[in-house]
Amino acid sequence: MNLFVDTSALVKFFHEEKGSEVVTDLITSQENEVWILELVRLEFMSALFRRFRNKEINDTQLAEAISGFNEEINFFNVEPLRPTVIFLNFGLFY
Repeated sequence: MNLFVDTSALVKFFHEEKGSEVVTDLITSQENEVWILELVRLEFMSALFRRFRNKEINDTQLAEAISGFNEEINFFNVEPLRPTVIFLNFGLFY
């Protein structure tokens, strides 16, 4: 199955929290092909640093999540952020 994974799901994959087990099972299943938008790279880092600033994670957890993300990102299918993707996702058309 093709799965389109958003940033909030990826954070759950790289940092243990509520819902992490379900997301991990989906992402690691051999039956699934995982897709992310190129924008996820920026959103992921932003989400992690927000959690760090809010003291929801410590510096060690932040470093581990970033390291894991950088190691695993190449295993995901990355969809470039083109105007067509933006318009289709928001129901807008030329």
